[in-house]
Amino acid sequence: MREFNKRNIDKFYEEMEEEYIAVLREELLEKGYRNAGITMTKIFYENGSREYTVRLHHKKMCKLGEREREILLDELSQVKFADSECKLYLKFL
Repeated sequence: MREFNKRNIDKFYEEMEEEYIAVLREELLEKGYRNAGITMTKIFYENGSREYTVRLHHKKMCKLGEREREILLDELSQVKFADSECKLYLKFL
């Protein structure tokens, strides 16, 4: 029974992760970053909490100045992950 619950929880989080990436990809497209790369790394803790690091990469992002990168990260950080209890870090590759 416990394994069944874990699978349900994992499936639930997978759906949230996919939705987050889809919305983030849409935001990037609107900002002119077509085909931007998005890599999500997950850490699962024994207490059930989760932590995500999302790395973004695109040729145009490499050419941004420090301030422009900060502004872009601030704008993209408005895209929220469905579980607000999860830690999420957004970075450039």
